[in-house]
Amino acid sequence: MNFLELAKHLHKTLNVFVRILTTNNLVICTYPSFNQKCDLIFTDPNLNQQISLKLSQKIPFTLTYSSQIFAGFCLDQYQIILGPFESLVSTHNNVNPEEYLDFIYQLLTEGLDDPLLGNLENIDNDTDPHNAKLLSLALEQKFNLSAPLNTYKREQQLRKAISNGDLKALKRIFDLPLVGQKPTIAFNPLRSLKNEAIIDLTVLSRAAIDSGCNAGKITLIAEGYILAVEKANQESMISNIIKEASIKFCKLVEENKGHQAVLNDELVAAIELYVQQNLQRNFTMEELAQALHFSHDHLMKLYKKLTGRTIMEYARQVRVEAAKELLINAKLSAAEIASLTGFSSQSHFIKVFKAQTGLTPFKFQVLFEGRPFFKGKKS
Repeated sequence: MNFLELAKHLHKTLNVFVRILTTNNLVICTYPSFNQKCDLIFTDPNLNQQISLKLSQKIPFTLTYSSQIFAGFCLDQYQIILGPFESLVSTHNNVNPEEYLDFIYQLLTEGLDDPLLGNLENIDNDTDPHNAKLLSLALEQKFNLSAPLNTYKREQQLRKAISNGDLKALKRIFDLPLVGQKPTIAFNPLRSLKNEAIIDLTVLSRAAIDSGCNAGKITLIAEGYILAVEKANQESMISNIIKEASIKFCKLVEENKGHQAVLNDELVAAIELYVQQNLQRNFTMEELAQALHFSHDHLMKLYKKLTGRTIMEYARQVRVEAAKELLINAKLSAAEIASLTGFSSQSHFIKVFKAQTGLTPFKFQVLFEGRPFFKGKKS
């Protein structure tokens, strides 16, 4: 049997990975070719055991494992395993996987009385590639197959990996190649691949820009890769350019995140230093934003995101801590302390101090000094 043609056909129809093995679990072929170290079928003993049990029943099966769906059947001394499927309701071309697998299984084991398959004799003859082509054509006609590739899911995965600067995730994506028929967006096949690559480079470069990388720098790099795509004369060269560009963008995002973390730390320090240095003034947030050359809203949101508190909350905390020092070390009235620590009034100072400490300024002072507290005395 021409196993590669069969695997190609199953893949084209169902848009999933196909594995054909012997009953001794020796791999005959996989389609598309992919790294078996990333495949649960080969790496998860529990899944492997469950599939082996299903295969031993000698009929087409489906199996749900960890929210993923696998299917397959045993054919003489061979095992055909497919998946994972996103759903068994229908595939991208509206072919029901269970119905399709039953049809393939009957065709390969019993033969079918079907006018579309009437000219197929000795379909297991590996020496005649024409038979495999006839099988593919007949099945396409029977199931009205058209296998346009929906690359949106893979694009999402690539964008997410680049946006997070996650090189490990990016490597995992490239270890499992894109499945399905590539779209045709030019009459010349190579031109079609180049057009698709240019679209990919544009999308992936935007992911880097959206993650905070310098737009001018990323655009220049993307343009360089686009020029390299234009010069390429083989599909493998184009694939390698996309992979290299993805890694480059991912590394730039990773570096930028590290640099941004330093900048963020410096910004937080600058905000808090301004608050401390202007403690005695009842300054406004607009004044602070202007001093640091930020817009008011952006600065407020960024500080809250980085620290989990607002600038006003930090300012109140610093003022209360300063007031505590004055209450302990200086013999000043509440009104004087309110003025020295930037509170708008004595009543505002007492209200904020009590909210922060649970005590009025006077009670705090009395308790710290260990003096008796008389309820009649005012703060």
